[in-house]
Amino acid sequence: MNSENRLKKRNKVLKKVSIFLLVIFSASVVLAGSTDKIVKKVENMIKEGNLQGAEGLIDSCLEVTPDDFKLLRAKAKILFLQENYKSALDYYEKALIGKSKDPDALYGAGICALKLDLAQKALEYFERGIKTKKRKGDFYYGLGLAQMELGSLVEADLTMRKAIKEDKNNPLFHRALGDINFKKDVWSIAISEYRTSLELDSTQADLYYKLAKANFFSRNFTESVKEYKIYLKKYPIDTTAWEELAKICEASNKPSEASFCYQKLTELKPEDGDTWFTYGKNEFNLFNYEVASEALEKAVSLGAHVAESYKMLAKIYQFRKEYFKADSAYSRFEQELGPPEEPQYWLDKGKVMLKIGEKDASFFSRAVESFDTALKLDSTNSVTWEYAGLARYYKKDYKSAIPFFKKKIELGGPNVNALRNLAYCYLKTEKYDLAASTLEQAIVLKPEDVIMRQTIGKIYSFIGNCEKAIEHYKVALKDTTCSLSNIDKCKILGDVCFCYNVMRDCGNAITYGERAIKCDPKNIDYLYNLATAYHLCNKIKLANTYYKKVLEIDPKHKGAREGAARTEVR
Repeated sequence: MNSENRLKKRNKVLKKVSIFLLVIFSASVVLAGSTDKIVKKVENMIKEGNLQGAEGLIDSCLEVTPDDFKLLRAKAKILFLQENYKSALDYYEKALIGKSKDPDALYGAGICALKLDLAQKALEYFERGIKTKKRKGDFYYGLGLAQMELGSLVEADLTMRKAIKEDKNNPLFHRALGDINFKKDVWSIAISEYRTSLELDSTQADLYYKLAKANFFSRNFTESVKEYKIYLKKYPIDTTAWEELAKICEASNKPSEASFCYQKLTELKPEDGDTWFTYGKNEFNLFNYEVASEALEKAVSLGAHVAESYKMLAKIYQFRKEYFKADSAYSRFEQELGPPEEPQYWLDKGKVMLKIGEKDASFFSRAVESFDTALKLDSTNSVTWEYAGLARYYKKDYKSAIPFFKKKIELGGPNVNALRNLAYCYLKTEKYDLAASTLEQAIVLKPEDVIMRQTIGKIYSFIGNCEKAIEHYKVALKDTTCSLSNIDKCKILGDVCFCYNVMRDCGNAITYGERAIKCDPKNIDYLYNLATAYHLCNKIKLANTYYKKVLEIDPKHKGAREGAARTEVR
């Protein structure tokens, strides 16, 4: 044991002596004026990938001469390569204390500052570098990057062009000019510069992604898809790119290609419920119901978009069941026995056609045929008259639907739904007085229906019967059922203000206008109506203030411009 301990102590002593000798050797080299040799050796070690050894050698020399400019700069470079940008910047700044105009140190400091999101600081280093009149292309490049980060895109564009003028064959300069114009939404230049950069350096595979996005934003979907495909061949696991490509395929009416992308995403993210949901939704839209149901069921099992998935699954199951079982059964039945003279049969079949018609509008015509057949067999059933009206309404044949709803009401008596549907048909055919009077009948049956109150108010406001509009609006504003959203209430307040202005009742107009502004302070109509109310009440200063608020949002607003001019205090 004693011999082992002695051996360990001896090894420790030898290690310390070795380190000491290395330091003495380094010091002697530095003191002998051979810093350049040390730095050159460090550069060679860096090229060989021996960053740790290079750093150790530099550190040993810095222990002897901690203020040596070249050693500090070399240390900064090593730290930069290690992506330790904060420490690298510290060493570049120490080096610059000794030589404040050294272009390499200034450039390194600027790039480090950019990496640390210190764009203003980077800008200052690059501006100092430009003054050295050395590495001009690099300094213009760095300055352009800093300006871009600071949002000075016009200046950045001009600066980067200066860099390219210094060295037109530098791919980074063209890439950066592309990035600047990408941020400026100048897609044509961005695309051109990215392509030039790729011509100079084809290894920049990630540029295909930027090209894809730039082409998409310029609405060149064909080129965008092409670039995405090139990029994804090189980076096939980039899920973001697959998602974006899928959306572009959808936007360019290529649903099958979008489906391929979504399928790829499920392979890359097999436990991601959102991915399965999106895939299922796309297949649903492609009417690939078997695939869609499997994907949506997978999404549900992963707890993603459960409600939405079940909604689509319900439609898939219902469509699959009703269409093939119900419609085919109806058809087979009629083929075998001929059309039955049973009104309930045709009423039930019409309901199925109406349900399927929600997905395929052509079925609404078959629904009309079914309901009309039922009415020929029994014209006394008010329910059939209502369904016949609904089928025409869904076909957007509003004029033809009107007599069917009227007959429903005649046979079955006043009914809220029938009256409301009839009123909407009048609205669609621009018979506003009839629409309002019909909804008045419906309101008698359901006075608490604030949605109908709001609709009547809108109609009366539109046809200029402001007193009736205000009457219904005020009832709607007393809603305690939470049927109206805050946005709807805000709209009502704005419309009441407008109506009072029409009636020249500026006091009430101001009251409701101020309430409308509180809930939506940037709404131009509310601001203008309130300005008008103040103007009517001769509150000139306030009127002018609100006219100007309108103009802040829409400088071309004719009424606000005229109002502001009339109320300008001179």
